[in-house]
Amino acid sequence: MTTIVTVPVEPFQERYRHLIDQGATAVEIAARCDWIRPSDGRPDTDRLKQRLGFKATRKDIGVNKAVTYDTAVALCRGLEVDPVDMGI
Repeated sequence: MTTIVTVPVEPFQERYRHLIDQGATAVEIAARCDWIRPSDGRPDTDRLKQRLGFKATRKDIGVNKAVTYDTAVALCRGLEVDPVDMGI
């Protein structure tokens, strides 16, 4: 049986807010996460906000409270922070 490691989103939300306060945009952060919409090649800010728990993934599920290890690493890349500093 495989165990799925999850990481809470709260530290990522704090870092995101900090970067936004410093002038970064969701588009820039999503691009650094390498989350690109296949339909038009633009950075996928909806996916970013869903993974961070700011937007529901589906109406019947609600918002993320945690993300998988791989998603956490992508968020670290996008948020320009070392994974170790985020507890990964």
